[in-house]
Amino acid sequence: MIAANLWSPLFALILMIPLAGLYIAVWGAPSLQAVFPDVRGELYEDEIRFLILVILALIFGIGAHELIHAIAWTLVTGSPFASVVKFGIDWKALAPYALCKELVTVRAYRVGIAMPGIMLGVLPSLAAVAIGNFWVLVFGLLMVLGAGGDMMVLYKLRGVDAAKLVEDHPSRVGCFVIESAPDN
Repeated sequence: MIAANLWSPLFALILMIPLAGLYIAVWGAPSLQAVFPDVRGELYEDEIRFLILVILALIFGIGAHELIHAIAWTLVTGSPFASVVKFGIDWKALAPYALCKELVTVRAYRVGIAMPGIMLGVLPSLAAVAIGNFWVLVFGLLMVLGAGGDMMVLYKLRGVDAAKLVEDHPSRVGCFVIESAPDN
């Protein structure tokens, strides 16, 4: 998990750079004065409120990220939510997780892995480009960064037959590819 947290930003940059570049191409690079119009060098009530909002947005984003994994895997398996997903926190890496408890195809696993990065990262970033809102872009880029580990897993699954079965690893980022059908 710690190694994944170290490598995941590199995978996230693959999406973050083009998304930020697209925003800058359309709206220009925002100046510090445009982003923080009342910079005074001290924390005042507005800045404290802003920091609280950022922290709440990150907490929401992290929780929503794991919930989206869970919902996607529930939808692709057709099984009840509680039988498909286990939530937890890896305290050593300070990383929350959603674990798919059922064997699923690589195709289904990829869908479950990719959805949070798309829904919370890519789509808000593209919406920011469309509406010119820098803070929506920041949220989207942070959520892309949070999906860096997922992107690493998707990269490692490249070339694996989409019909093969996988089992989510119980304590590490990634999964086991099942080479033959499990015995019933």
